Parts: sequence; structure tokens; C-alpha cells
Amino acid sequence: MLLSEGSKQIHSLDDIDPVHVVRDIFHEVSDQVWIPIEVFGLDLSITKLTVFMWIAAAMLFGVAFIVRNNLELVPKGRLAQALEAIVQFIRDDIVKPNLHDDWKRFMPLFITFFFFVLINNTIGMIPYFANPTGSLSVTGMLASITFLTIIFGSIHKNGVGGFLKSFVPPGVPAFILPILVVAEIIGLFTKSFALCIRLFANMIAGHIVILTLFGLIYILKSWLLAPFSIAINLAMSILEVLIILIQTYVFTYLSAIFVGMSLNPDH
Repeated sequence: MLLSEGSKQIHSLDDIDPVHVVRDIFHEVSDQVWIPIEVFGLDLSITKLTVFMWIAAAMLFGVAFIVRNNLELVPKGRLAQALEAIVQFIRDDIVKPNLHDDWKRFMPLFITFFFFVLINNTIGMIPYFANPTGSLSVTGMLASITFLTIIFGSIHKNGVGGFLKSFVPPGVPAFILPILVVAEIIGLFTKSFALCIRLFANMIAGHIVILTLFGLIYILKSWLLAPFSIAINLAMSILEVLIILIQTYVFTYLSAIFVGMSLNPDH
């Protein structure tokens, strides 16, 4: 006997169920209905990723509650000092350069974006936990919030006329204008769509690489590849920590750029 797969004893690679291997590797991003709920024909079932997203939200509320009840002019404790440094980074390097005079109104949104995406990206690294941002539903919801902020933020500041005028670039010849207006309208949707796909694809890409490397052992039917695959997968796991941080920053930064462009089309 070489290994065991649950109660099943494995004597050779032929005894390994490939479906079991795929399910184990993708358990962090695969979804399952835990409590089926249907209201007026709408599927409102509570799934595995829903529960872990609630856990991430509860962790976010918990940390905010602890820090809120211990507010001091000079933060004390490593948690408060670390959070202050992150908030200052979001304010000075993401929100202020892109939102200009409107940064105070939108600061809570982008702080929430950053910490919510960070926790949802990170929670999947805990054994047996799931990664909600590996689901298109979750990244689509986050991108939809950015999309609505772009539209209603611009209308609130510039009015309906100013919002529509932002689709008309100044100084463009009249015969090119129809093409550019259509391109600007399409761009409004593709910006948010790109946010959704970018975060989803980057969070699921690591699992695909790990599956590919482990799949080589099964496809070539050689245990000699195991040390190589394990070493590469260990390096991938370390790299995934860096990807989590980068993707959190990229999602928040791009959202700030898109919202800032809609509020200040002349910049």
C-alpha cells in the first residue's frame, strides 16, 4: 500500500480517482448548495461560498468593532497601528490621486472594497475553507457596485446632462462623433466587466496550475514526478499570497480610477 484515499487503499496510480483529485484541488472555489431556498421562482439558496462570504464579512465587522471601541489619537497595539497604516495607504495612494476633491465622500467605499476583497481572497488559504472571490457571482457583485457608483456618482455631481456629456469627447470632428459615443458607452460596461473577470481569473488561476502539475503525475503514471510537482506547488502557494495582495490592490485601484474618471471627465 502506498497511500489511502478516504477508506480506499491505493496500491498504484491506477487506483486514484481523478474526479476525487480535481474535487480536492478545487474545493476552495467550487460551490455547493447547502440550504435550498426558492422564493417566487427565484433561487435564493444558501451555498458554501455564501456562508464563507458571511464569515469574511463577520471577520471584517469584528475587527472594525474592536478598533472602533479602542479609538485613540495615537493608535496603540499592533492591530490598530497596522490598520491605520493600511487606511493611510488607501487614502494617500489610491483614493486622493483619483477622486481629487471628492475623496472624503468615497473613502468608506474604497476602504470597504479593499478589506472585503482582501479577506475573501485570503480566507481560502485556511485549510477546509473556501475562497468566495473564486466565484463569478461574487466578483460580479463587486464589479456591479463599481458600475452603479460610476453612473450615480457622476449624475449626483454633474447632473444627467453632465453624465451624458461625458460620452462626447471635446474637439472631435462631427463625422467621427457617432463612433466615439458608441465606443464610450461600450467602454462603460467593459470597464466593470473587466474588473469582474480579472479578479475571478487571477484567484482561480493558481488552482488550475496546481491541478495541471498534479495531473502530470496521474497522466504520465510516474511517482518520480511527485517531488517536482510538490516543490512547484509549494512555490505556487507562496506566490499565491503575493497574488492575493496584488489583486486586492488592483481591484481597489482600478475601481477608484473608473469612478474618478466619471466624476471628473475633464481630468
